[in-house]
Amino acid sequence: MKRSRSSREIASATESPHASPVVAQTRGRRFRPKPMVPLVLLVTVAALCSAGAAKATEPVECADDLLASLRNEFGITGMAVAVKRGDRMIYSRSSGEAHVELGVPVTSSTIFQLSSTAKIFAGIATMRLVEQDKLRLSDPVSKHLDGAPEAWSAVTVRHLLSMTARLPDLTELSGTDPGGPQDEILARVLDQGKRQVMTRLFELAPNPDPGTGWRYGSGDFFVLQQILEGVAGKPFEEIVREQVFEPAGMLSATYWSSDDQLVRGSATGYYPDGEGGLVHRRFTFPQELFSAGGAATNLEDLLRLDDAIRDRRLLSKASLESMWTWQPLVDGNVVSYALGWDPKDHAPGQYSIGQGGGYLTSFRRYDTGDLTVIVLTNGFTIDFRFMNPDNLATAVAAVWEPAIAGLEEPGCSFEAIRRAQF
Repeated sequence: MKRSRSSREIASATESPHASPVVAQTRGRRFRPKPMVPLVLLVTVAALCSAGAAKATEPVECADDLLASLRNEFGITGMAVAVKRGDRMIYSRSSGEAHVELGVPVTSSTIFQLSSTAKIFAGIATMRLVEQDKLRLSDPVSKHLDGAPEAWSAVTVRHLLSMTARLPDLTELSGTDPGGPQDEILARVLDQGKRQVMTRLFELAPNPDPGTGWRYGSGDFFVLQQILEGVAGKPFEEIVREQVFEPAGMLSATYWSSDDQLVRGSATGYYPDGEGGLVHRRFTFPQELFSAGGAATNLEDLLRLDDAIRDRRLLSKASLESMWTWQPLVDGNVVSYALGWDPKDHAPGQYSIGQGGGYLTSFRRYDTGDLTVIVLTNGFTIDFRFMNPDNLATAVAAVWEPAIAGLEEPGCSFEAIRRAQF
């Protein structure tokens, strides 16, 4: 479980611009004509400007070196990365292969499976429905679900979206299931039907204890999805399409339920074979759990999403702050998770908001430097150890703002970032 903090600790943290990134603004200036200067001085100034221009390219070169080092260290198959400062793109790179067998290169339009990074779509969609007065974060589950035990009236929409409802993971309903990859177990559990799964959840957790801690699992998001579908009267993927993808202009975003489904322009997923090579990653994201994962999109679409968030096209400032705030517990502490988004501390005084996913994908926004970093990959040959998806993004952010990771200077290689504070 993620650590909880006291109210006093969080008070100082939330006074930072963590919940509402500052949009860079340019103000017009009036200049007076300058007197002529000697040619020697002009040459000197020109030389200095040239040196400054060369220096300005250094972060780009450093980022190129860092990504090459990380790809080499972990055998990352293909990668698409972008960095924005405010509303301005300052870096974009695509490298490696979308399909190793065919030698198809990754581009900025290659579609990647996002895994849990897709939870941010559930957060945005829920908050938009709240803004539209279709539900409230304080609504009890019993208001929207027939047959909920009386004790479940203490569980709210806020608890579900922040994973503080403390409901069982759906894999716990597998009984005598033969086991295997988690997503395959989930698929077999959900084959029983949504109503049967909900009934079994009620039986397995007759007296949930919401707000007493944080638990990463599928139970909370499964119940949340049933509520959202009931409120909106349509499948979850249609809710997200109407509430997130279309208003943000995300032209390629979709939901991808299994690797048996063909998605044009998508990258193949790979896992280590244990011997330094690759095997295809078999995956299943049941439709009943699209709120927790299963979305797929490309670098270009996620950049459009960042623009839509920044321009307030999706949510008001107040809703963004609510969605990005650490969630309270009943004992007065807070848990370092928000509403479908994962706020993180880095080095002292350094914060970010975003979400990472199991394919080494991450969408993360940093206070310092007003940076947004997007990292998408499709596989690796070596277990990534401490370089989880969000750490990859933070390593990239620290190229432009080393203080984010507690570094004195940019780290341009895997070795240089080993002591970073992710």
